[in-house]
Amino acid sequence: MIMTKTGKQFLSLVSMICLIVICLPSGIFALESDQIDFISFSENVTYNGSPQVLAEINEPIDGKALDPLLIEITYEEITDNGKASAEITEPPIEPGTYLVTVKYEGDENYQSYIESKEIIIKPIELKPTDFITKGPATKVYDGTTNVADGVIEGLSNSGVLEKDLSDVNFSYSSSEFTSKDVNPIELNKIILNDVTISGDKGAFYHLIPNPDLPNIDPILVIPDKDSVTVELSGKITPKPVGMLLIGEDKVYDADARLDGYDLNYNAEDVIKGEEIGVRTTDAFNPWYGEMTAQIKDVGEYYVWASEGFYVYGLGETNINNYTVEKDPIRSIEKYTITPIPVIVEAWFQSKIEGDPDPELTYVIWLDYGSDQQYNEGLLGEDIFSGSLNRTQGESPGKYDISIGTLNNPNYTISFENGENMFEIRPMPEISSTSSTSGLSTSSTSGSSTSTDIQEDPIENNSLISKLFLSGMAIVGGAFFMKMRNI
Repeated sequence: MIMTKTGKQFLSLVSMICLIVICLPSGIFALESDQIDFISFSENVTYNGSPQVLAEINEPIDGKALDPLLIEITYEEITDNGKASAEITEPPIEPGTYLVTVKYEGDENYQSYIESKEIIIKPIELKPTDFITKGPATKVYDGTTNVADGVIEGLSNSGVLEKDLSDVNFSYSSSEFTSKDVNPIELNKIILNDVTISGDKGAFYHLIPNPDLPNIDPILVIPDKDSVTVELSGKITPKPVGMLLIGEDKVYDADARLDGYDLNYNAEDVIKGEEIGVRTTDAFNPWYGEMTAQIKDVGEYYVWASEGFYVYGLGETNINNYTVEKDPIRSIEKYTITPIPVIVEAWFQSKIEGDPDPELTYVIWLDYGSDQQYNEGLLGEDIFSGSLNRTQGESPGKYDISIGTLNNPNYTISFENGENMFEIRPMPEISSTSSTSGLSTSSTSGSSTSTDIQEDPIENNSLISKLFLSGMAIVGGAFFMKMRNI
C-alpha cells in the first residue's frame, strides 16, 4: 500500500504523541485529572473569636506525597468597594469576605497549581430574646411607665463571647414599662426601642429582628438590620409610705401600752393626685420601750407598733402600689412615763422595853390626783424595796416612824402619820412578901411591939364579898321560911 505524504505526516504526529505519553511522568496527568481531590475550601463560617483556616490541600490517596514547603494559603479581605486588601498568610479572625487562594509551586511529581474562592466569616447573630441585665430591672412605683436612670444596668446579650464583653456595647433610644402598676393584669415588661450595637467589636455581631415585635417597616416589609426592639423582664415594687405614730406622756400605770395615740401617714410619700388612708384593728397595741422590748417603767421612750394597722386606697388609688415603710413602726419623738403618787401611812407599833423591834408595817394608798380617789395597794404585782425606820432609842416612851429606805422608782411616795407611832412600854414590876419573924420594932407611943404586914387589897375585898353574900343568904332563908308558914 502506497502512503501519501499527508498520511505519513499524520502517522508521525500520532507516534510522537504516544512517545510523549510514555515518557512524561504519570503524576502530572493524575494531578490534572484528579486535582479537585487535592484541595478543600470551607463553606461560609461564623465568627468564633479564634483564627479560622478556610482552605487546605489534602494528601493524594494514590501517588507521591506533597511537599508542605511548596504549599501556600493566602487571604485577602474584600472591602465594601470591592477592592482586596494585602495578602496575609495568617488565618483571619474578624468577620468579613475573604478571597482565599491556595497555591502549590509544583515539583518533580506534580505541576504547579493555584485556585481561589471567596469565603465569608459571618458576624454572630444575636437574638433580642437573649438580652440580659446585670441585676433585676426594677424601680419603685412612681405613677408612670418611665424607666429611670439606673434601672437598666449592664445591658448585654448572652450570645456575646465572654472575651468580647468589654468591647461590645448596646444602646437604645427610649424605654418604658408596659404598665405603671406594681401588679398589672399581664406580666410587666420593659420595651427598649432602637437597640443598637457599638464598641471595638460591635461589628462582629448582628442583631436579628424579633418577628413578634415591631422591627419591620409596615410599608416596605424590610427588616431593620441596624436596630431592633427588645423586650426585657421588668418589675415595679410598691412605694414605701412612712407611718406617723404619735404618742403621749402618761403617769405610770404598770402597763407598757399607750393610753392614747394618733396614727397617720407621711403625705409626701404618696404620689400627687393619689390618696390613701390608715385603719387599725383590735390587734393594734402600740407600746413604750424598744423595738424588741415593751417597757412599763418610769422613763423616756419611743413608742412602737408592729401589727393591727394597714393602709387602703381612696378613690381610684391602687393600694397595691404602696406599702408600709417599716415594721415595726416608731414615733419620731420620745414620750415620758412619770411616777404615780402614793401615800404611805404607818401602822402603830409597840414593844416591851428590852424586846426586839417588831416589823414596822404600813398601808398604801394610790393617789389619783384631781379625782380625790384612793385605792389601797400598789399596781399589779409591784412591791416596795427597803423598810420604814423609827427614831433611835430603847427607853420607854413614844417614837416617830419615818419613810426610811422604802422605795420604788415608779412611785412618788408621800409619808403620813409617822409621829409617835412607835411606843416602848416599861417592863412590869415583880411583887414580893418579906418575913419579919423574930424581929421587933419600937414605937414612940408605947411599949407594944407590932409586925407590919402588908395586906393584899384584893384579898380584903374578897373577904368582905364573902361576908356580904353569907348575910344575904341568911336573910333570904329566913324570909323564905316566914312566907312558907303563912
